[in-house]
Amino acid sequence: MDSMTHAQWRQWMLKRLFETGLVFHIDRSPEELELLADLWAEALPREPQTINAAFVAWRREGRRFPVPADIIDRLPACRAAQDAAAALSEAGTATRTPGYPAFLAARRSGDDDALAALEQEYGREAMRRFENLLAGAVAACDVRQ
Repeated sequence: MDSMTHAQWRQWMLKRLFETGLVFHIDRSPEELELLADLWAEALPREPQTINAAFVAWRREGRRFPVPADIIDRLPACRAAQDAAAALSEAGTATRTPGYPAFLAARRSGDDDALAALEQEYGREAMRRFENLLAGAVAACDVRQ
C-alpha cells in the first residue's frame, strides 16, 4: 500500500478521520474533513497498516478527537506489535526469528533450563531480540498506557 498516490493516501486518510469523527461525535463539514485529510496526509508517514492500528488504538483509548501528534506517538508501539505478530506468524518464525516459539514456550512455563539451552544455541543477542519482541507485543497490548 505504500505505493499509493497522494490522492489515494488523502482519500484513505479522509476515511480514517471520518470514522474517528463518528466515534467522538465530531460534526465537521465535508469541506473541513477534506482540509483535515490534506493536513494529516502530509503529517503522517505512508504506512497504512501502522497508521490504521494507531487510529484504532486511539478510538479505543482516546478521550477526544486526535491531532496528528497523538497518532504519531502511537506509531512505535504499533510497529512493535506488527513486528511481534510477524515474528509469531509461521512465515515470520521460519525466516526471521528461528527459536522464538521455543523461547515463548520456555518463558511461559518459567523453564530456566530451556532458556539457557536456547541462549547456548542462538546466542545472547538473539535472546535480547526475543525479549524485545515480547516486550513490544506486551506493551502494544497494554490498554492502560
